[in-house]
Amino acid sequence: SYDVKIKNLEEEVNQENFWNDANNARNVMSKLNNLKKTKEEINLIESNIESFQDLIEISNEEEIINLFKEIENDILRVGELKILTLLNNEYDNEDAIFEIHSGAGGTEACDWVLMLSRMYQRYFDNNDFKVEILDYLDGDEAGLKSITFSVKGEYAYGFLKSEIGVHRLVRISPFDSNARRHTSFASVLVTPLIDKDINIEINPNDLRIDVYRSSGKGGQGVNTTDSAV
Repeated sequence: SYDVKIKNLEEEVNQENFWNDANNARNVMSKLNNLKKTKEEINLIESNIESFQDLIEISNEEEIINLFKEIENDILRVGELKILTLLNNEYDNEDAIFEIHSGAGGTEACDWVLMLSRMYQRYFDNNDFKVEILDYLDGDEAGLKSITFSVKGEYAYGFLKSEIGVHRLVRISPFDSNARRHTSFASVLVTPLIDKDINIEINPNDLRIDVYRSSGKGGQGVNTTDSAV
């Protein structure tokens, strides 16, 4: 539940060494603030619904119709919050790197990448994501061979990770003078943008080091000493 998640993060914030890792601290504070904001919205919606229930009991038919119009936004927001409850994996709340690459299909595939990039940019704008084009490569004749975005916003990776995979387009090609049907492919890759240091510890006991005699040129020494690792 939100209460448990908020309590756990608050306990982490209150630890003495919490601010020693500034990047991790910012990440935790961002998650905590988002959870508190969502919890406040849930409380407000619950309060509104209780008030509307009381009003419906003492209202006539016309007033009830007007009340339903007033609570429509709350009902829509409940649906959005329900989706957020499903985005509870480790990196769902992170920003994302969003890549589109052309596959089989030549110029058709490059045009397909361009169409996808425009579609996704509209989606980013409609969801108030902050977007920056990091890199792109034009197609030889039209479209794009690839394009990479930085997408920042609440639950950016959580919303976008379902787009990972190969996207196919079948259409009558405008680039074919014989007006034949072409199938084009483009791949989408989404990676969480983690703003914190990742420390990897390697246990020497987990390593296996083999030494053996080398081969090839190098004189007699390579055949008598264990010089290859």
